[in-house]
Amino acid sequence: MVAYLFIFVVFLYSFVAATPSKPTITSVHFNRATAVITWRPGYDGGYPQQLEIWYRLVTDNDYEWRRSALLPASVTSYDIPDLQPEHAYFFSIRGINRNGAGHFSDIVEARGVLPGINRSPDKAGNSSSAPFFFRNI
Repeated sequence: MVAYLFIFVVFLYSFVAATPSKPTITSVHFNRATAVITWRPGYDGGYPQQLEIWYRLVTDNDYEWRRSALLPASVTSYDIPDLQPEHAYFFSIRGINRNGAGHFSDIVEARGVLPGINRSPDKAGNSSSAPFFFRNI
């Protein structure tokens, strides 16, 4: 009887406690050379999780992904500075808990569009946010 109880507890533990499920990217927009990415985290797998953002230029090789520092689960938006808004980027996020790294979110492609140059000295033209291109791939 004790052996069956032990097996059941081990099964239940392995079923309930897991790596985090994949987050969902809800938006990416560019503010000049900074991408602002927001997401909805997935199930934490039964343990506290942290998240990390992976990104790269679309034209880079698959092994050239860059990643953010680990972010607390309470954070749902992050600024990625020093990007080239006229180029397209891939973005993805994953959660990590004590059982390991979870699945990556769907990869999203986004690109900022530089605002037009205002050559008229009597107009300010100080736009702080550029339009963007966003799509799931």
